[in-house]
Formats: sequence, structure tokens, C-alpha cells
Amino acid sequence: HEHNYVKGNVTQPTCEDEGYTTYACACGESYNDDIVPATGHNYQSVVTNPTCEDKGYTTHTCSACDDTYTDNETNALGHTYVYQGIDTNNKKAKYTCSRCSLTDARDKVTVYLVPNTNWKSDNARFAVYYWNSSGNTWVSMVKVNDNLYKADIEVAKCTSGIIFCRMNPNVSSNSWNNKWNQTADLSLTGTSNAYTVKAGTWDSGGGTWST
Repeated sequence: HEHNYVKGNVTQPTCEDEGYTTYACACGESYNDDIVPATGHNYQSVVTNPTCEDKGYTTHTCSACDDTYTDNETNALGHTYVYQGIDTNNKKAKYTCSRCSLTDARDKVTVYLVPNTNWKSDNARFAVYYWNSSGNTWVSMVKVNDNLYKADIEVAKCTSGIIFCRMNPNVSSNSWNNKWNQTADLSLTGTSNAYTVKAGTWDSGGGTWST
């Protein structure tokens, strides 16, 4: 028989699928026509900045269908800890992240030495001597740059004091026999952990602490 198609349901296009109109005959036959292209996604972007521990990324979300994806991933920043002093009760070094304020209690504290011109002469190396009521410890310092040296020392073992020493570069071991010059007896107080040897001095020259 001859079909008599009648316009029926109109299917609206979506982001990914075409729209169309269905024409149907009373006998059950039908076809789709009046095709309308898919609209495509309309993505809105939101940037999530990296934190100390979490990566950053950009989230793209379609305003029409909520389809979403992420890209532009960036690495987590990592913590930037700042020395906050010694917890004398727990014998720990206190550090706080300057970005997120996370705190960290450590068994060791990093101390820094800024030697003067005298101390840097003759290719000298540097060490830290520290002690408590139970004994003493020597630690060689590591060069950060031409004007700065550092060492990690145990908090529980430096409760009585520390001394920065200018050492004989031809001897790798640390002892008073290999020491050329030294600061006065010092102690870690407040938030200062960098010691600057006073200009023009050799021994016990009244240097200053800073952060």
C-alpha cells in the first residue's frame, strides 16, 4: 500500500548527537529526516592551583551536559619549611611551612655559617662541634655557596652548646687538633639558625645569629 507518513516526534540535538524529526506511517514504517547537527560541547574552565601536596589542573565542564575532563596538570609545590626554634621539652626542631602552615618536629636542625674573609682564607673547611651532658659530636659543614655553609645537627645532643670551627683542609677528620679557629660557645635560641662570623675576627669574635 502507499504509505502516508505523518510528522511525529522531534528529537532535539545534543552536544554529541544529531537532532531529527521522525515521520511515521500508520502501518509502523518510519524514517528520520530534518537532520540538525549536534551542538558540540560548550566547556567552561576552572583552574585548580597546585598546593604543597596536591597537583594543580584545569577542569573543563560542559554547561549543557556536564561532561567534564581535566588537563594542564602541574606538579605539587612541595612544602617550604621555615625554622621556628627548638622545643626544649621534646628536644625537637620546630618547622612550619610558609605556604600552608603545616608544622613538622624534627630530630635534627640545619645550622648555617657565614664565614668572614679571614675564615675563608687558605682554603679552610668548616665544622660544628656540639655537646650535652652525655657527650659531644663533630659534624663537617657542607658548602652551599662561597659565603654560606650548612650542617644538620642532632637537637637532643646540642642542648649544652655549639661551636663553629675553622678547620685544617688537609685533614678530613674533625678534632681540636685539626681546628684553626673557633667561635665562642654558642646556643640555639629563638628562630635564628644562621651564624655570621664578625668581620676582621679570628677567634670568639662576637658574631651574630640571624634566620
